[in-house]
Amino acid sequence: MRRTRTGKGGSSSRRTYGSTHRSRPKPSSSGTSITSRSGSPDAGAPSSRTSRQKSSLTSGTSEFNDEVQRAHEPVLVAEVLAQLAVREGGRYLDGTIGGGGHAAAILDASAPTGRLLGLDRDPAALTIAARELARFGDRAVLARANFAVLDDVAGEHGFAPVDGVLLDLGLSSIQLADEERGFSFRSPGPLDMRSDPDLRDTAADVVNTWSEKDLRRVFAEYGEEPEAARVAGAIVRRRVKAPFEAADEFGRFVAGVKARRPRGIDPATRVFQALRIAVNDELANLERALLATMRVLRPGGRVAVISFHSLEDRIVKQ
Repeated sequence: MRRTRTGKGGSSSRRTYGSTHRSRPKPSSSGTSITSRSGSPDAGAPSSRTSRQKSSLTSGTSEFNDEVQRAHEPVLVAEVLAQLAVREGGRYLDGTIGGGGHAAAILDASAPTGRLLGLDRDPAALTIAARELARFGDRAVLARANFAVLDDVAGEHGFAPVDGVLLDLGLSSIQLADEERGFSFRSPGPLDMRSDPDLRDTAADVVNTWSEKDLRRVFAEYGEEPEAARVAGAIVRRRVKAPFEAADEFGRFVAGVKARRPRGIDPATRVFQALRIAVNDELANLERALLATMRVLRPGGRVAVISFHSLEDRIVKQ
């Protein structure tokens, strides 16, 4: 397998990786493609972030505002199309479809007969993607599923092998903008952070019930937080008096506990990242997704991964 790396596009913190698959993929299975699918073959397994689009949700509701309803403009479109070597009539899989911006670009570039299977665990993202991709008709197939089992979903939809796979990792602006989901330390909504609303445990469950040792480990490993022990200890002492409930309340608490004030970012940023990764089991799902990608690619097929932080980078590079 040959691995190459593109430029960073419009962000110094986001990286795109591409590789070519040279081994024989798993044989394709028969099936009838559908335009949407509820549930997943791996119910309960957490999901990873969808692509970051210039969109938002109306706070506290499931309705979309005017900005969301307009066309989405994803970053790194040119890099993604180049890494996937998108061609007319190709078959592609977007494991983190988000608002559908990258998927639309792939479908445009593979017109008139190219097809795409788009996955996401987030029903809000799928709703936006369905509107964005409606103009492509049955060339676009959407499924609510964890990208960790993308090979199984592709087989169920008769969509294997594929010419290219895209994975855009981390948090999406769709999730960040919805204050009821608690991804932002400025959100007055509940401390939730589930990418899939069907998951059992929320971020509030983690901070209110996990041991001090486990919280310290999560903050240190997933957030690379230098004051992990200090923050974990303060959380355990504070929750005895009252549980943490709101995201912004928890964000202010963490900021107040920390002795250091990192330049350029909110003091709660690393802790919130760590909680999101833990709640959604993002790193384990990424490892599974990369293995599943190798099974679904045809010989010579390509994969492009957009990563955001060093933890994802290390897994992708291995």
